Amino acid sequence: MWKRLRRRSFAPGRPAVYEDQVGLVVFVVVALGAGIYFAVKLAI
Repeated sequence: MWKRLRRRSFAPGRPAVYEDQVGLVVFVVVALGAGIYFAVKLAI
């Protein structure tokens, strides 16, 4: 079952991120990084 699910999920023909989602992914990564950074900075 896992092989079938993995083969369908991570098919080489399907891009991981579509062109119109690049901005959203960059924003999410920056927001997560900033949140983790401030959480660690405030915890210390």
